[in-house]
Amino acid sequence: MRRVFAGALVAAVVLSGCARQPIGDSAAAEPTPLPLAIEAESAAAFTAKVGRGIAFDYEPTASPSAARESGDLIVEGAVTDVRAPSDAERSTARESGYDDTVVMTVNVADTLDGEASAAVTIVLPTGPGVDVAELLPLATGLRVIAALNARGDRWSAQIDGLWFQGSRDTVMHGPYAEPWELPEPWGGADTLDEYAAAIRRA
Repeated sequence: MRRVFAGALVAAVVLSGCARQPIGDSAAAEPTPLPLAIEAESAAAFTAKVGRGIAFDYEPTASPSAARESGDLIVEGAVTDVRAPSDAERSTARESGYDDTVVMTVNVADTLDGEASAAVTIVLPTGPGVDVAELLPLATGLRVIAALNARGDRWSAQIDGLWFQGSRDTVMHGPYAEPWELPEPWGGADTLDEYAAAIRRA
């Protein structure tokens, strides 16, 4: 069922990791998973899986200056982990109207506005039935820009301020918005570099 939400995405600051299980010499041959770097060459698959079945009723951010004025923090970095939410994260997300979520950790490489910690973790709303295990190899290593607002000891991300780009993508991808939806003052920005440059000029 398609759900329409209004508001922003809940976020917190945490760190987490993952491990790989070795295959014994006597085990039957199994297909070898693609390296994470290869599976993260494009953000299209990840954003499509996260945003499938969700639409937001919101006003697009009018300009880069408006993004600075309406946000407390804008960061650029790389995705390092995607996991299932803890009970507390799930409860907080449900209070905000999001029944299905995953948790994404981003290592911050640059702060475009505000002051950031070394890593931020965003609780992302998803459609029902999303398999977290499928998302991790699609997301790990993707570049990301996230425009965030403070909500007590947590953060929220602007709907059209969350963008991803893989090493072979020619445009950025959003789970909840498309680059062409950004109003004219954004100057047609459709890559992370162009989006970041627009923010810096504002």
